[in-house]
Amino acid sequence: MVAEMAGCTTIEVAERLTWSRPWSQSRGLVRRLAIGETYAHLVHLARRGLVSNAPGDTDHWRLPGPGVMIR
Repeated sequence: MVAEMAGCTTIEVAERLTWSRPWSQSRGLVRRLAIGETYAHLVHLARRGLVSNAPGDTDHWRLPGPGVMIR
């Protein structure tokens, strides 16, 4: 998903994942928990070197550049 949408935010990734109910029906706490779970997975992938996040106030996930070694 990050490969298809370079520079995507955590919310954009969460919106495109498959959840137990459609994203449009998720509101409030359920939606915030889904975004938090998505963020945790992205951080895990970043620690493994599989994705990277641009520094700044807003997250922008992308695949690492060429020549980056994946652990």
